Amino acid sequence: MTRIFIFAILLTSSLVSKDSLELVRAKGQLMQEGSLQARGEWVGYYHGVLPCSNCKGVETWLHLKKNGNRGTYEMKEKYYGVKNRHSKGGLGWLKGGKVAYLTLYNNRKLAIKSRGVTFLNDPKGTLRKVDSFKVGKDILLVDPKGLLTGKMKGEQVIRFKGLTNFDQAREQGYRSFKADYLIKCRSKQYELTHVSYYIGRYSMRGFVYTNVQKTKGKVSDSALIQKAYKRYCR
Repeated sequence: MTRIFIFAILLTSSLVSKDSLELVRAKGQLMQEGSLQARGEWVGYYHGVLPCSNCKGVETWLHLKKNGNRGTYEMKEKYYGVKNRHSKGGLGWLKGGKVAYLTLYNNRKLAIKSRGVTFLNDPKGTLRKVDSFKVGKDILLVDPKGLLTGKMKGEQVIRFKGLTNFDQAREQGYRSFKADYLIKCRSKQYELTHVSYYIGRYSMRGFVYTNVQKTKGKVSDSALIQKAYKRYCR
């Protein structure tokens, strides 16, 4: 039994060292029913700023996707004042489905938690899971930690900072924008302020301009905002 266990460890090590899209299948590492990997709770979008030795920080957007019994990832990184990086590939799993290896990118280790992921090797740091509202291939991303609720003239209002990605460039040439949102729950109205537009997705590159004017509309005017309204205005 001891020999079999040692062999399983050695087999696991050899598999992890390769840029493979296959899940690690050594004895004791197979996906188990009810495990984090099997439940798929790790699927989604994550955001945060990681520390950087030669810049002011690395703004990181990570998208983890399920693909059959394995996963894939796409990651956008903005090294402030230095460069941008885009990578994607497969996920390999270890430690009972609690640690994922992002293959094809220096085998960076990723520990998955309930509301975030933590990189275990440089650049180390934690990304928080964000709420996502999708219509077709367009998506609105909201960090729930920054969500504020309150009253305005007796009406419940929701405030948050959101990032919108479009699958196709808009007529003005941008594919993403960041804005401060205010949703009025009873009257079903919304307001956008400090709207900044970018050529690239995730507002990572190609700043176009910032609209300092307040934009108002009905919740029903935007399918993405409708989804956020249904989630937050309860």
